[in-house]
This record gives sequence, structure tokens and C-alpha cells, in this order.
Amino acid sequence: MRTSQTKSKHDGRFDLKFGPYHSPRARRGQRLFCENLGTVKVCKFSDGPISWPLCTVGQRGGPAFILCGDLVKAVRNEAAEAVARAWGVHSATVSRWRQILGVERFNRGTHELFLKYQGKGLTAEATARGRAMQTPDKQIKWGRQRSKEGRTGKWHWTPYADSLLGTMSDHELADRVGCSARTVALRRRELNVPPFIKNPLVAAGIRGSRKAQLNFSSEKLLARRLKLGLFQTQVSAKCGWKTPAMYQRLESGLQHWATPKVLNRVAAALSCSVEELLRRA
Repeated sequence: MRTSQTKSKHDGRFDLKFGPYHSPRARRGQRLFCENLGTVKVCKFSDGPISWPLCTVGQRGGPAFILCGDLVKAVRNEAAEAVARAWGVHSATVSRWRQILGVERFNRGTHELFLKYQGKGLTAEATARGRAMQTPDKQIKWGRQRSKEGRTGKWHWTPYADSLLGTMSDHELADRVGCSARTVALRRRELNVPPFIKNPLVAAGIRGSRKAQLNFSSEKLLARRLKLGLFQTQVSAKCGWKTPAMYQRLESGLQHWATPKVLNRVAAALSCSVEELLRRA
């Protein structure tokens, strides 16, 4: 019987953290309960690092892993890549098992893996090697290949769609023409079209001066979030935002000014004061 004691050939980040895990004591022909298929019959065993009982799906279907025992425990607690390496399957298979068991995307194993290793692959040497590979000739070659395969992803604007820029909000126009709001905003800036303002008087009082906004530091936001061990989605949820797009924009450094109302929300979510997030003069 094989267990989860074998280590990864890499730097250890994809080793199982909450084991050991043991294959169930079963033999061919014995029936086991699968969380996905119900009661099934063992037809064979896998040949991965952890040998696991398999069953046949349908009359002509291939063998499938039986979701039971320590495999269910590992899927609920370990990172997806760690389970995939230990059981000898693709990570997409582990993602499907997670959906079947109702496991959240960032479970305990994925959460610890992300907090421990995030950003470590982007070293100065790795960044320099990546930029050295992206020569102008190679970028032109890749662009032509994507265009040939139809993978450009660029929205083609028509004269009618251009005429609607600035006459309604970016989100409304995006819904009408069938693209994203960011695509509309980029097109407006390209053609120097001012944004649509529903109430110009109110907007002038809020956006007309920097006095109504505060200069914050995106580096302080990132450091505070990592210190608390939170994800951007968790901070956004604490701020009361439906999507993490607003907080991602604040932390990415794309903007350095925000209203006191926004910074008060972020400071409360990060358990600090607004003054701790401001940029020093």
C-alpha cells in the first residue's frame, strides 16, 4: 500500500501538508461508496504515487477514481497541484473533484501555498530573462500567429459605436455593443472623448478638485493586506464591494487619489486608520 510520504522533486511547495494519506483497504470486486457515483465496484488500482481504487463508469466508460476516504480529505484540505501530483492526475481533475465536493477555491492548502510563495517566482533574474526573450521580432511573430488563429481579442469599433461614446455611461454602452466597460473607456481616451456625466453640477463639486480626495500609498495597502494574510477578494468583501475590481485598482498603483469614503472602507477592512495608508509628503 502506497502512502503520501514521497516528496516532490521540486522545491517542496507542492508536497502534501496535512497527511499522511492512505489508500483504502480494498480488493478487486469489492464495493465502495463514491461521493460522486454512489456505491461502485472496484475494478483496478491506479499506478500513481498513491495507489487508489478505480471503478468503471457506464458500460463502455473508462476507469474513474473513487472519491472516498483520504482522497476526499486531501481534496478538501490540500492545494490542487499537491493532490494532482500525489495521485498522478491532472490538476483539472482535482478542480472537478472540488466542484463535486463543494470545496471553495482557496481552501486551507491553497491559502497557505499562496501566502508563502506568492511573488517569489518574479525575481529580478526571472524578470530579466523574460524581458530578454520578448524581442521585437518575436513579439511581431507572436502577434501574427495570434491574428492568423483569430486570438487577437481586439474589439472592432464601428462608426455608429464611436458616435455613442460619451452619450451614456461606459457600462451602458458596453452592454449595448457587447464588449467590456474597460474597452469602452480605452476607446474614449483614444479619441479624447470626455466621460458621460449624468449630473454635471454634482460631478464638478466632487471631481473638480483634488481637495476632496486623499493621496494614498498602494504599497502600504499591499503590505497591510499581506500582514493580515488576506486576499484581495476578502478585503473587497469587507469593504462591501461585489467584485474585487475596485480594490485591485487601488492596490495596483493605477491611481493614487481616492475619496475619504473609499479610504475609510479600506482602512476598516484592513483594521487600521486612514492616516496609516496615506502617502507621506
